[in-house]
Amino acid sequence: MYKYLILLILLTLFGGCSEVDGGEEQAAGSHGDADSGSDSDADGDTDSDSDTDGDTDTDGDGDADGDSDTDGDSDSDGDTDTDGDGDTDGDGDADSDTEDENLISLICPDGEDHPETCYCLRIGVVGIFDSSANKEDSDVSHFVDWLNNDSSAIVTMVNADDATKPTIDETFLKDYDILLLLYQASELHADWWEYSSAEADALKKWIENGGGVISVTGFNGIRTPEEVTSINSLLKPATGISYNNDRILSECPDNKCYCWGMANPLEGFDPEHEISFNVTAVGALNGSSINAPADAQIVAESEEGNLVVALEMGEGRVVAIADEWPLFSMLWEEAVDPAEYYEDTYPEDTEEWQYQDCYDAENGYWLTVDNRFQVPQFWYNVINWAAPENECFRIEHPLIILE
Repeated sequence: MYKYLILLILLTLFGGCSEVDGGEEQAAGSHGDADSGSDSDADGDTDSDSDTDGDTDTDGDGDADGDSDTDGDSDSDGDTDTDGDGDTDGDGDADSDTEDENLISLICPDGEDHPETCYCLRIGVVGIFDSSANKEDSDVSHFVDWLNNDSSAIVTMVNADDATKPTIDETFLKDYDILLLLYQASELHADWWEYSSAEADALKKWIENGGGVISVTGFNGIRTPEEVTSINSLLKPATGISYNNDRILSECPDNKCYCWGMANPLEGFDPEHEISFNVTAVGALNGSSINAPADAQIVAESEEGNLVVALEMGEGRVVAIADEWPLFSMLWEEAVDPAEYYEDTYPEDTEEWQYQDCYDAENGYWLTVDNRFQVPQFWYNVINWAAPENECFRIEHPLIILE
């Protein structure tokens, strides 16, 4: 009887196990799976998944995401994000960059059926185009029409309906990608505008976040102090760039400026800078030289000072230009007929051309504005460089070479 009682106790202690022979297999585990875990496989771990990595899947990579890499992110590209593109930038493409999430794309308010309504860059023109130059000469319709009709930019004349100075703040700036700063007054020789430190701070922040600024001066001719003081009240505290109270680009270097509308050539371009691409000269007259901060890039200069200055600020960019004449339509001619352009002096006998001051015998062309200057190309380069990162700025013009 005692023998049966002892047997019952032993069966109770080892209940649920089928083997009681005490052999090596029994010693290896209490459930007969030949490993040291509490599972039912023979892989030496406790996860019951038939591999030896100790996780809860069957891919053998040491993590639990079910793919074949060790990054733990549930895809198989081996990086640390979940977009499956093979890089770590989380943007869904495979180019290993960190593209700006605010990258500007083409906007078509009326839909794709009306592409003529689409636009890319929003350019706000602050100030007026009026100049001390002759009114006919200071027409800027070529510039404005070129942007509105031939490009994917849209131009808003901020002061077209309201002659008062705009308040430069976050609310104002959010409607634009680029600001073009002109003559800072409601009308020629009127009271010039003065900007507050708060407005300069708002502009600085906007630029650093990706905004672009282009400034020009020289509208006031020889009366420069008030003009440069006005624009400097905004530009200098915001960017460190300022205009000098001087008068430059006044003397024609070779006495041939009458050949191209009395404009002096603004030259001295750095061929290595993007703004200088395919540009050697633009027309100018009575401008102001530019003070450039130490981290600025001098795009064009002469003995009179800096003529075009470029500056990168955070994500944004600034371009300052020493004169307003590159805006004028008289310098935008696409293809000038010398016979009409020089109707009073143009000789029909080609043998006589070499004796004409306005004929460049070495290069074989007449010194008309389209041969002397590259104004459309210059403005394309300036706007393209100053613009926020985008994939949509396009322009059509026979004198512009796109890179």
